[in-house]
Amino acid sequence: MGVFEIVVSQIPDIGEMWWLSVMATITSFGYASIGAALTFSAVISGHGKRTSLTGVEIGPGITATQKMWKMFKAIGDMMLCSSYSAILIEMQ
Repeated sequence: MGVFEIVVSQIPDIGEMWWLSVMATITSFGYASIGAALTFSAVISGHGKRTSLTGVEIGPGITATQKMWKMFKAIGDMMLCSSYSAILIEMQ
């Protein structure tokens, strides 16, 4: 990370690089659109798994306890991926 910061600090007038923000926004929307299109195509073609509004249905393959554990695990994964991950690790 330190090397990247040194390289970026050498860019003159980085505050006037508004086009970089526009390009990042377009790229982000592009990736989101590709992901949504691939998801919809899988569901429409019938290759998607059957789910409910709250995720995977509880049945022969998964119990309520397993579903709850997976939900808490996913929330924990999202918390560690946030920008506050260093603070969360310090708190543990």
